[in-house]
Amino acid sequence: MPDTDFQSAAPPSPWRLPHRFWLDLLVVALVGGGFFLLALGGRPYANPDEGRYASIAAEMLASGDWLTPRVNGVQYLYKPPLFYWLEAAGAWAFGLSPFGLRLAPLLVATFGLCATYAAGRALFDRRTALWGTGLLGTALLYYVTSRFLSLDLTLGVFTAASLLAFIAGIDMRPGWPRRLVLWSLYLFAALAVMTKGLVAAVLIGLTVLLWLAATGRWRLLRTAELPAGIVIFLLVAAPWHVAMTIEHPAFFDFYFVREHFERFLTREHHRYEPPWFFLAVLAVGALPWTPLLPAAWRDIGAWWRQRREAVSRDGAGGGTLFLAIAVLVVLLFFSASSSKLIPYILPLFPPLALLAARPVARFAAGTTVPWIRPGLWVTAIAFLVGGLIAPLLALMGHAGAAPHFLRLQARQMAEGGFAVWIAAAALLAGGAAAVFLLRRGRPVNDPSGSGSSGRLALYALGLAWLPLLVSANFIAGGVDERSTKQVAELVLAQERPGDRVVVYHNYFEDLPVWLNRRLTVVGYHGELEHFLQNEDYSGWLIDQPRFEEIWAGPQRILLVLRKDYTSHLERSGLAPVYELGEGGNFLLYSNQPPPEG
Repeated sequence: MPDTDFQSAAPPSPWRLPHRFWLDLLVVALVGGGFFLLALGGRPYANPDEGRYASIAAEMLASGDWLTPRVNGVQYLYKPPLFYWLEAAGAWAFGLSPFGLRLAPLLVATFGLCATYAAGRALFDRRTALWGTGLLGTALLYYVTSRFLSLDLTLGVFTAASLLAFIAGIDMRPGWPRRLVLWSLYLFAALAVMTKGLVAAVLIGLTVLLWLAATGRWRLLRTAELPAGIVIFLLVAAPWHVAMTIEHPAFFDFYFVREHFERFLTREHHRYEPPWFFLAVLAVGALPWTPLLPAAWRDIGAWWRQRREAVSRDGAGGGTLFLAIAVLVVLLFFSASSSKLIPYILPLFPPLALLAARPVARFAAGTTVPWIRPGLWVTAIAFLVGGLIAPLLALMGHAGAAPHFLRLQARQMAEGGFAVWIAAAALLAGGAAAVFLLRRGRPVNDPSGSGSSGRLALYALGLAWLPLLVSANFIAGGVDERSTKQVAELVLAQERPGDRVVVYHNYFEDLPVWLNRRLTVVGYHGELEHFLQNEDYSGWLIDQPRFEEIWAGPQRILLVLRKDYTSHLERSGLAPVYELGEGGNFLLYSNQPPPEG
C-alpha cells in the first residue's frame, strides 16, 4: 500500500463519540497511570527543585495559607500556586512523603495521555490515537517528569490540552458538544497560566493565530466561543493574581515584570544556552522514538504538497498543519528565550506524539512507510550499545576507575545493583531481537519491511524500553549527594522536645520536608533574598553573632552541616561542639553532649 493514506478513517461524527471511546479512555488512564505509578515513591527528593516544591506544599498544609507560596516561611512569589495545591492534595490524602507529593505529576501526566488520545480520535483515527498515547507515555522526558516535582509538566500538559481542544472542537457542528470542547480550551489555558504564568497564553495565542493565518480561516474567531471563554479564563486565572497584588505590594513588579519579561529577554537568571539547545533536548527527550521522527516530518512534507486534497480528508480541516505549527512555536519560542531549562519544551510533546503516531500506526498496520525501518535499525543498535555501556559503567564505579566526567554516573550504576542488570538485559534483548527481525529480509510482497518482522521489531524495542524506564528509578535514586534524607533520619532519632534545628550557610530545600518543621538558617544566601525585605524573618534567618548567642544559650541546638563546610565551622571558633553522627554527605552537631547510653 503506498504511503499516501493521510486519513485512514473518516473523522468521527461531531454529534456522537466514536465507538469504544470511553472504554479506550479508561484503558489509557489505567494502563498509563499504573505504569507511572511503578516505583513512584522509591527515590528521595532531588535538590534543589523537588525539595523546594515539596516544602511549599508542606507549608501550605501546615499553615492553612493557600494564597501565598512560602519556602521555610519566606514568601516565594516566582510562580502561581496550582501545582502546589495539587501536591498538597496528594500529601493530605496519602501523607507527606515522596509518594503522596508525586501523585500530582503522575495524575497530570495521565491526564496528558487521555487528552492526547481524545484529540487523536477527533483528528485522525483510533489506531493513531492509541499509538500517540504510547509514544508520549514512553518518551524519556515525559516519563521522567511524570515522577518529578516540577511545574513544567503541568504547564506543558495543560498548554497542550488547550491547543488540542481548539483544533478538535473548532470544526464541530454548532451545538453543546462543540461549545463544551471549546470552553475546555479556555479552562485548560487558565490552568496552565495558574501553573507558571502568562507564557502559556502566549504559546496558545501564537499557535492559533499562525494556524488561522496559514489557512486563511479568520472567520472561525467569530465562532470560537470568545465571550464565554474569556469569562471562564478570568474566573479561573484572575482571582489569585488580584488577591496577591492586593496582599503583597511587591508582587506585581516582581511577578509580571521580572519573572516574565526580564526572564525571557535577559540573561539575569544565568540560564542561557545556545539557540540549538532545545534541538538536543528534543533528540534525547524523545528517546527511544527519536530515530522515527524523520518519518513524521516527511509525513508533514507530503501533507503540505497535497494540502488542498488532504485538508478535505484531514480531521478538523488541517489538524496536521496545526500540530506541526504547535511543535514549531514551542521550539522556536523557547529557543529565542535567554532563559533555557530542559523541561521547557514539554508543551510540544503531545502534538509531536500525534504527528509521529501517524506513520508509526500505518507501519504497524502493514503500510509502506519510508524512513521507519532505518529508524528501527538506529534504535536497535543504540539499545545494544547502551546494554553494553551500563554494566561497564557499574564495574568502573565499583573499581573507582571511572573518568572524572563520568564519576557520578558510574557511582549511580554501581549503587543501582540489580536494576542496572535488568536495564542492561532489557536493552540487549530488545536490541538483539530487533536486529534479528530486521535482518530477516523483505518479502517480495512487503518491500518496506513493515510486515510481521518489521512490526515485531517495533514491538520488541518498545517492550524492552519499559523495564529500562522502571529500573532507572532505582538507579537514579542510588546516589544523590545533595539529599538530606539520611541526616534527617538521624535528626529525628536524636531530637528531643524543644530542640532547634539549624543549618549553616547553606539551605537544604528537602530537609524541612523530611523533618516537617521550619529550619533556622545561618547566613542565608539564595533566591529568597528578593523577598527578605517584605516581612520580618529575623526569628529564623539569622546572622553569625545571633547564631553564636543561641549556641551558647540553654536551648539544645541540632546543627546540620555539609561535610565540606566543616572548616568554616572550625574557623568560627564555635564551642563547645559535639558530633552526633553523619548521614550521607552531612554531619550532625550539637551544643550539648549526647545522652549517656
